[in-house]
Amino acid sequence: MENTEYKEKLEEIQKAVAGLDEPLKSKAIDKLLETAFNSWNSHKLQKGEKKERTHTTKKIQANRSEKIKEHTIADKKMLESINRTEHPEIHKLQNNLDRALFVLEIMQKKNYDGLNPSQIRAILTDVFKIKSNTAAISMALINDKYYTEKEAVAYRGSHANKYRIMQAGEDYIKNKLSELNNHSGLKAETSNAKHDSSNVSR
Repeated sequence: MENTEYKEKLEEIQKAVAGLDEPLKSKAIDKLLETAFNSWNSHKLQKGEKKERTHTTKKIQANRSEKIKEHTIADKKMLESINRTEHPEIHKLQNNLDRALFVLEIMQKKNYDGLNPSQIRAILTDVFKIKSNTAAISMALINDKYYTEKEAVAYRGSHANKYRIMQAGEDYIKNKLSELNNHSGLKAETSNAKHDSSNVSR
């Protein structure tokens, strides 16, 4: 307690106990001063704790903002690293898991150690112009038991699951695209055959 505050408090207490006789008066003064002093210290401590909590909160918020900024910049570079014209076959894939696996394989070849569903959605939507949903991609990967491995990571100041494609996933996508290409080739041959037959009949 500061000297000025102490003197003011003492004067107030002395006035309050003016009608008491000694030694009761002195004891009352001591007791009231002790109560006032403890109350002042408690208030000061609470202010200090509040200030400390505010400082800690601001520090956490600043770190979170910095991480969000870092991840945003990294994601922008990631998107810019992909040439969509090099991967036209992605448009043949029709479900969320197949597309996610394809994207994971692309980025693995670019030395990316896995992606989270939000990053996969960004690549599908912003690079390949395929309408995608983060929740649907996440659900497809969660339900996958064979083609990916999962790791919990921090992302943009929060928690996320990062997925890596495994060899089984690479083989699956390779076979899937081979089947689709063969099917497309067969349809083209059938169409040409019908066209030639039509010309002959004329």
